[in-house]
Amino acid sequence: MASTTSVIAKALNINGMHVDRVEYRGGDARMHNEVYSRDRIEVHARPYRRISRTCPLCGRQCATYDHQAESESSWRANDLNGVPIVILYRPARIECPEHGVLSEYMPWTDGRSRFTKGFNDEVAFMALTCPKTVVSQFFGINWRTVGHCIEAAHGRL
Repeated sequence: MASTTSVIAKALNINGMHVDRVEYRGGDARMHNEVYSRDRIEVHARPYRRISRTCPLCGRQCATYDHQAESESSWRANDLNGVPIVILYRPARIECPEHGVLSEYMPWTDGRSRFTKGFNDEVAFMALTCPKTVVSQFFGINWRTVGHCIEAAHGRL
């Protein structure tokens, strides 16, 4: 029987990351003066050692400068059967001899976006056939964010 962490790692289809633990969080959210149940899956992940502490610009392994954030940062990933998935990680800042101090490369990120590459691709694909407001309501994001997801996906192409 497969463990929860290995199932989530396969479902996210992200190479270069370890899944340390998976937590299911239930809760209520409010939209248009209505309260509804908004569950989410939190995936605590970290990059593989061979790619951790690498410069996002040149790919060189660098020394750790510090940990800028006190808490974990989050990135929205593709939904799993309608339940949003959030990847959590506390990134380190590195000191690259060529580029200076910046955040380390994380394989699931899409540039400076707080969404994964797969999520941006999914939003951009749905935006091909649907209006922005429909896409924003479907994914639970702001309609302006839909445009940013499209730009990020287009920039990678």
